[in-house]
Amino acid sequence: MDFEEIIKNLQDLSNPEEVEGMARFGINPDKTFAVRIPELRRIAKKGG
Repeated sequence: MDFEEIIKNLQDLSNPEEVEGMARFGINPDKTFAVRIPELRRIAKKGG
């Protein structure tokens, strides 16, 4: 799995509602994908 595939996966799994929720807590929403940890772990295993 190369860089472009990883970014594509993150974009596909991105949840805009979660990004908005993060912004409410002061987290900068720019360049944020808001992907859940289990999904990140799955991607990491594939990329590893």
